Formats: sequence, structure tokens, C-alpha cells
Amino acid sequence: MIPARPAVRAAPLLILAAMAFAALHAEGGTDGAGADPAAAWVAFARSCFAGVDTVEAAVAHEVIHPLGAASAERRGVLRLKRGGLFRLEYGGQDPIVVVSDGRVIRSWDPARRLAVEEPADGSALAAAFALALGGERGEGAVRWLGGGAKPEDGSPAALAIELARSAPPASRVAVALGPTCPSLARIAIAQGSGAAIRITLSDVRLGVRFPGRPFAFTPPRGARIVRP
Repeated sequence: MIPARPAVRAAPLLILAAMAFAALHAEGGTDGAGADPAAAWVAFARSCFAGVDTVEAAVAHEVIHPLGAASAERRGVLRLKRGGLFRLEYGGQDPIVVVSDGRVIRSWDPARRLAVEEPADGSALAAAFALALGGERGEGAVRWLGGGAKPEDGSPAALAIELARSAPPASRVAVALGPTCPSLARIAIAQGSGAAIRITLSDVRLGVRFPGRPFAFTPPRGARIVRP
């Protein structure tokens, strides 16, 4: 499924992505929880995936440095399955791989021969996917950052996800949601270094059958394994 009229939505989503990036680096947050429209946006985003167990999407991965310069865009593929399972691959013939089996997330960087293993609970990526799919581990409280107050207004919105204090340094995450399905369009994750990761989804397909075992990953022999 592809969002309707992408040319109309592109500019607002870019603005919301910038808003989300700024919010990730701000000390304060949006106040006034009584008028917080986040719940309506979360319900709408999840309605787009109601009755769906698997999702596949093309992704563009960028690193935004503290002074605002972006790295070269790396293209890849995202596969999701209910239960907190996902596989993200990006960057050429020997890609960087991030895999979750619902309990542990394993990241593999072939250039450095480095594998990182960490719990899925408290993961920024797991929380972003849980916001849309629902029911997975790692989800935190959600607050509205700006944009449309509700999906029926026809304007996209940015939401911040508050993760547990026990989360790793990359514990600030925001998402851009669109008013048409599939709603989840972009994820921004702040890192302890001051940089941020920006992941943009496109060409979203629902109910895809995945060959093999995409959510199982064993680091290659000789890899350096880090467990924070």
C-alpha cells in the first residue's frame, strides 16, 4: 500500500521531520496533557495495520550530524512482524543489519566487523514500530509535538515517544505520521553523541510472506560482539 497523493504530503512531512528533530534535542516538551491529541493519532496509525501480521517497506537511512549536515542517504528494506520482530537492512551489497526476535536486538556492521546485542525493551526502534502495530514490547508514553490535531484534519503530525529511563543513550525518538494509510512515514532517533538517525519509509506493503528466517541472525565468525 502506498500513501495517496505523495507529492502533496511530501512537504508537510519534511517540515514535521525537522520539528521532530528539534524536539529530540530540546530540554522541554509539549505541555497540557488534557488536550494532547496523541491518542487519536496512535489509534489511527494502528488502524492502518489492523488485521495485518507482516509489513515490508523500502527505507532511506540518514545520519543527521549535530551541526545539521546529513550523511549520504543509504537505501534498504524493512520487514516487520507482530510480536516485536523486525529486520532492517541498508547500505549496499554487504548491508548493515538490525534484527529483532522480539526479545533481543542484534546489529551488525560489516565494515567494522562489529555486532551489538541489546534487549528489545527500551529500544527506540522497537518503540516506533510498536506505536503503529501495537502490542509489541518497548512501547512508551506518547505525546503530540505538532501538526494536525487529529487525522481527519488532513494534515500530518509529529509525535514523541518517551522511553523508560533504563533505556540506552539513544532513548529519544519521534515519528512523523500522515493522515492517510499507511500512517507511519518517518522515524527520528537521537543518539548520545548529539547526532540523530532519520529513517523514511516508502512503498509500504502489507501481509507479505517472508522467505527463510528473516528475524534470526547469527554474527559471522570472527565478529567482535558487544553487549551493553
